[in-house]
Amino acid sequence: MKFRTMLTMLLAAAMLFALAACAKNGTPAASDAPTAATEAVEGDIVELTLTEGGVVCESDAVYAANDVIYYEAGHDETYGAGTAADAHTAEEAAEHTVVHITAPGTYHVTGKLKGQLFVDLGEDAKKDENARVTLLLDGAEINCTVAPAVLFYRVYECADKETFTLTPDLSNAGAVVVLQGENNVAGSHVAKIYKEGTTDKLYKFDGAFYSKTSLRIEGDGVLNVTADNEGLDTELHLQIDGGEINIYSQDDGVNTNEDGVSVTTINGGRINISGGNGSEGDGIDSNGAIVVNGGSLYASANPQTGDGGIDADLGIYLNGGTVIATGSRNDEISSESKQVLMDLTFAGTVKKGAALALFDGDVQVFGFTATREFSALVISVPALRRDVPYTLTVDDAIQQHGGKGAPLGPVQPANPGAPGSGTLPDPTDGQPPQAPQNGGPGSQPPAPPSDGNELPIVGVELPPEPFTPSDLTPPSGDRPEPPSGDVPGMPAGTEEVSATFTVTADNHTFRNVTAANDG
Repeated sequence: MKFRTMLTMLLAAAMLFALAACAKNGTPAASDAPTAATEAVEGDIVELTLTEGGVVCESDAVYAANDVIYYEAGHDETYGAGTAADAHTAEEAAEHTVVHITAPGTYHVTGKLKGQLFVDLGEDAKKDENARVTLLLDGAEINCTVAPAVLFYRVYECADKETFTLTPDLSNAGAVVVLQGENNVAGSHVAKIYKEGTTDKLYKFDGAFYSKTSLRIEGDGVLNVTADNEGLDTELHLQIDGGEINIYSQDDGVNTNEDGVSVTTINGGRINISGGNGSEGDGIDSNGAIVVNGGSLYASANPQTGDGGIDADLGIYLNGGTVIATGSRNDEISSESKQVLMDLTFAGTVKKGAALALFDGDVQVFGFTATREFSALVISVPALRRDVPYTLTVDDAIQQHGGKGAPLGPVQPANPGAPGSGTLPDPTDGQPPQAPQNGGPGSQPPAPPSDGNELPIVGVELPPEPFTPSDLTPPSGDRPEPPSGDVPGMPAGTEEVSATFTVTADNHTFRNVTAANDG
């Protein structure tokens, strides 16, 4: 980062040397020129540089301390609802520095921290329209093994917590994140801790990136989240308007958790979620509704535990953008969705690495490669139309649907690689595969600074960006014909089987999808 003067550089270096556990009134490391993200932010920007000792900043409203909230080991059942796996020792907690933000404003966050970024504007903040904080994340790396790495604790709540609406207004949200550059967050969680003498909740933070109020995310940068429990959580609404967000979580990738009220809204950006990498978990889970109006969403869930790429209690509405959701089931998509979609349940398991393609006649309109196993799939892309017979292939084998108990059968690929065979384009064009750059889809988020105690970022397989029609060269020549007549091996008395998938105004679901049995 460029500095305005050599004096500023020297002062910043001196401050870094002098920092211990707490720092106030530091000297900022300010950029000379505004960027697209900073130009969109109104008012003054406080420069906040995360460091080994805590923080260098220009405001008394920011300070560092060793006071992380965590689930402490060594207590009995009167302490909380956590298990031994949720507990941490005082020594482990003491290794973490908490950077406190205590005043409204916009904070330009850079640098590296073993600890937590904690936003708390006081007990009256939720009702104070001025109690708003914007975090402009710009090359920040935050790693916390005992609690969330980023926590909006008390800021203004712009929405009504008692009333459900599909269109909550988050334009005045008290918690805002603007993404710029590449940012890496690796975090833990805090199991439910009781108020003393009761079983009422004192603290409970399930996600690595957590907000107790409605949260809005925008910008043109990247946020990589690795979580030992849930990934990105809010206690009311979440709205994503831009940026690239990559989440790898042991439980739900995204969770909005106010029963009967919360809405997760995606208006733009590119969101890649690998949820449920532990014993269970959805891609996106809302205790209210999910609304997708634009952008690109790839959400995968645990493939074996009845979890879905998208899961909502009060409805899922797909109105635009690109959506691929995989898991072992998906909640029903609302018939009020404005964009055409397909909701498919397979009779067997689609394996990791399988190439799926959808054809309108001889033209491939969509395709993607599975990054995990799944048996349920939702596809919604702008190219889909109603009342058009589409053919679905998996690894070039034409799929059929409708027959209960249809055998998966031996699959004979239809001349893989031949023109019109349905094979997805080879992005390497015969060249050795190159590692994805700059945290893009398919990459692993760079690890936070290594001190031997960080949450390991291992095994991260972020989903690739789905293919879209603009990325494809339409196949030419002959392609395999859908099977006709009786399908060998079908049990007697089963429902009629079709090898085409036609979405109508009344139906977008297809059950018992399976490969055609060639005998």
